[in-house]
Amino acid sequence: MVGNVSDASMTAKIDKSMKRLPLPGERGRKTFLSIQYLRAFAAISVLIFHATTTDGYSLFGWTGFYHGHHGVDVFFVISGFIMFTAARGEGVANFLLARLFRIYPLYWIALLLTVILSLCTTSYGLSGRELFASILLWPRYSFGHPDQIWPILVPGWTLTYELFFYIVFAIGISLKRVVMFPTTFLIALIGMGLVVDFKIAPMVVATNPILAEFVVGLWIGVIVSRRTLSIPSVAVAWGVLALSFWLLNWTMALVMANAAGIVATALAMEPVFQRKKFASLKLLGDASYSIYLVHVLVLGLPQTFFPDKFINLDVISRGSLVLFMIFSAIATGIVVHLMIEKPIVRNLRPVSMHIIKILTQNKIYDNSDSVKSADT
Repeated sequence: MVGNVSDASMTAKIDKSMKRLPLPGERGRKTFLSIQYLRAFAAISVLIFHATTTDGYSLFGWTGFYHGHHGVDVFFVISGFIMFTAARGEGVANFLLARLFRIYPLYWIALLLTVILSLCTTSYGLSGRELFASILLWPRYSFGHPDQIWPILVPGWTLTYELFFYIVFAIGISLKRVVMFPTTFLIALIGMGLVVDFKIAPMVVATNPILAEFVVGLWIGVIVSRRTLSIPSVAVAWGVLALSFWLLNWTMALVMANAAGIVATALAMEPVFQRKKFASLKLLGDASYSIYLVHVLVLGLPQTFFPDKFINLDVISRGSLVLFMIFSAIATGIVVHLMIEKPIVRNLRPVSMHIIKILTQNKIYDNSDSVKSADT
């Protein structure tokens, strides 16, 4: 009888603690409109990059929005910022489940469509290893592009880096060092990569300097949490960094400085955005993940199903079609977000809660391992 009372009491405590935990898909205690708007900007930048640099594509003769792919760098800085501001209060299991449920289901759907289209329209043969690695987002050199570490659904390469950062951040949560551990660990790995020329795909990913963008995002989160971010200070810091990197010709560092500067500038303008809100930009930001995943599928439709007609189009007709495909990709991403992504996230919340409850009851996981204070 005493045991039953004890079990009931423990279950009640678990239920109560679960209510305090952020659920998968939730954005934390505060929604930064500036970040949502930037997500829209980053996703559409990557979209326009692909629409104007893919072979055979042009926008009324313009074939080079080459800097659009740096929207990915903005995404990485944003991820680091969100980890500090929204996720550092989560326990390890809840944090990992939230991110896995956020990334994988929609990615798997997009990957399935990519595989079906590939099998139906090309002679490209898929190996079991390539498919398995793509499903898991495990780093592997692409069969079609041997010099690139890409999954079958090419935009998924960024998710490989996201997942690696999430694992590192989760370790930081368990150590209650959510800033210092990721910072020192990732910088050490990057330094190792500068000394050792790794060829194995997982090590190439783990030592890529692009991981420093997550660290930059973390520290922007620290600065914002201390309320020391202002437009003048951001402008000065951005200018000094950009000038120094330009003089030293550090291309990667310059890209990183620009991405950090864009995110910091947007955050400094958060009070303005809170007063003047843009519902359409907010929706685009919410749908940015869906837009990012499906845009390559939408853009590829004309060349896939009407290759002869597409090639013979004049500049104006081709530009009009590409412009139409850009808006179609955005619209498709919004529909996917509303009809597929949001329901998936919503329906997986109770699954996450149930898993954590089981882990807690069996003393495999302790809800108290969340980090409540800003550790630097």
